[in-house]
Amino acid sequence: MKNSDKPVFVVLARGYCAKDFILNQNIENMLVERGYEVIIQKQLHEILEANDLEEQQDLYWSFASRSLLSAKAVATTPNLYAVYLTYHGCGPDTMISHWVENEMMDKPYLHIEVDEHSSNVGIITRLDAFINSVLSHKKKTEATAKLSVATIKTANEFSEDIGELDQSYPVVLPYMYPYSKLLAAHLKGKGFNVLELPSTSLENLKKGRSYMRGKEYFSLSALLGNVALEAEKHNKLQLLYPQNNGAEADGLYAYFVYRKLADKLSVISPNLDKVTLHENDRDAVFRILLAGDIAVNAGRDALLDEMQEAFKLGILDEDTLVRWAENCRDSRDFLLVLGEPGCIFDAHFQRTILQRMKNDKILLRFAPLSEMVLFEWGNDFTAFNSMKQLIGRVASAMGKCSVFSESVEVLQQKNSDFYICSGGYADPMC
Repeated sequence: MKNSDKPVFVVLARGYCAKDFILNQNIENMLVERGYEVIIQKQLHEILEANDLEEQQDLYWSFASRSLLSAKAVATTPNLYAVYLTYHGCGPDTMISHWVENEMMDKPYLHIEVDEHSSNVGIITRLDAFINSVLSHKKKTEATAKLSVATIKTANEFSEDIGELDQSYPVVLPYMYPYSKLLAAHLKGKGFNVLELPSTSLENLKKGRSYMRGKEYFSLSALLGNVALEAEKHNKLQLLYPQNNGAEADGLYAYFVYRKLADKLSVISPNLDKVTLHENDRDAVFRILLAGDIAVNAGRDALLDEMQEAFKLGILDEDTLVRWAENCRDSRDFLLVLGEPGCIFDAHFQRTILQRMKNDKILLRFAPLSEMVLFEWGNDFTAFNSMKQLIGRVASAMGKCSVFSESVEVLQQKNSDFYICSGGYADPMC
């Protein structure tokens, strides 16, 4: 295959789409009818030698990692050409498609968003045009020697280790009120020069969207725009932005920003699913989030100012957190706001969406991030019980307006019930 002069087409798509003639719009058969060999992504990995595929350590989505490995293999094998299938509204696809484009460099490939086509007429037209571009593509002998974007070495780095933060350079924190203010105070107390980015503006959003194709999430465009504009003001920056191993696209925002701005800044992205391994980091993250939950639901600037001064001095004791929680007491009914943190704690989102409810005198409360993180960490580490008990004390201090659940264990059981029976993993009772 690798030594053939005739083009071989590789269909890059999810396994359940690559061989389904409805989901892949019959593209494989169209190419075969035109006399070309076609293989799918899985077959490509079986054909290539092990040393042709380097693991992409920064990606926890297995499909994303396989897609980039495949794209790299296609880009560096002269007679291979990719037909890349994505689907409308798929969060992962909106991000992976950027990276596939980077891997392909100047090599032509066909990207089809399958949902855009109600019939195969448009696909046939694009496919024939793509074949013509492949046949006229001048194979460059140096193509196999080029490094892909994924392996380009820059002075800047992407790291999951928060210990990589360098006090010699500014640390940038994306705006996420009030949590980013408390984290900034904590880092300043440790001697770091911290820059908290401003809330999203139309200018920042426009800047972020200049890197996009139009279907990426608002929160990703806002983050990238805010960071890009700040990076233009400095010679070297460090972005501190956590990641997680969740199913949504925001788990890879930090890596996405790094791939777009690697020539401008380093990215330190501790994995929240692994932070329980480091006791000091775990305690700091949990108590900063818990204090933020209190601050955002109390809605008092003076209290937030007190919190920031306290976090500059170190990690807060439990009694102080409980005392602060008493500021949240309110006998009125409220609406609980929950969703993507990058949206609901962004001032632009609050001005354009939530302000309407506030104008109608509706009391808003926000789902607690500390409980979400403790839920993700699970109960198999030493400090789980003490953290759970602290949440219980804070919830009691809040009284009727508590935003916390009955208990983390109840949440875990409900999640397990839904997750098992929705196909999460095998269970004989489902």
